[in-house]
Amino acid sequence: MVILFVGRLTRDKGIRELVSAFRMLQRDEKAVELMLVGPFETERDPLPRETLHELSNNPRIHVVGFSRQPEKYMGIADVFCLPSYREGFGSVVIEAGAMGVPTVATRVVGLVDAVVDGETGLLVPPKDIDALRSALTKMLTAPQIRHHMGRAARERAVRDFDCRIVNRLVAQEYERLATSRD
Repeated sequence: MVILFVGRLTRDKGIRELVSAFRMLQRDEKAVELMLVGPFETERDPLPRETLHELSNNPRIHVVGFSRQPEKYMGIADVFCLPSYREGFGSVVIEAGAMGVPTVATRVVGLVDAVVDGETGLLVPPKDIDALRSALTKMLTAPQIRHHMGRAARERAVRDFDCRIVNRLVAQEYERLATSRD
């Protein structure tokens, strides 16, 4: 089983909580791996020393670094996880959903728009390690729920976020704004 994170490896993306929840999860689920795809930001929002130590020393945590093709990693993921403290919009959640991967994320602005709680994934309070571990455990131990949410996430991504639909809506909004000024 693979839990995937794609994004900046910073404190405000919830990496500390994800690593802590993963460590707790390993006690129960031996065949689980954590894959982190994205760059470290050591200047702007560095991770705590103990988190960096765990990333370097846990053989079940794989730090890939930046990738121009994160979809390759989504293709092997069972669950996508984004325990961020804040997000503009969770585009990466929609991308994971398009690959049929359900998400565990935090209940923050942006992610509540990207994840339909209980339908395309599970939402937990930010910075709540126990809730994060519990949601990940539910996803990993209930394949029927995980597969159902993955299918629902894919259907929603195709139905609501296809680039042709989004581009048409943006163009319509520009047209509405341009004609409302007259």
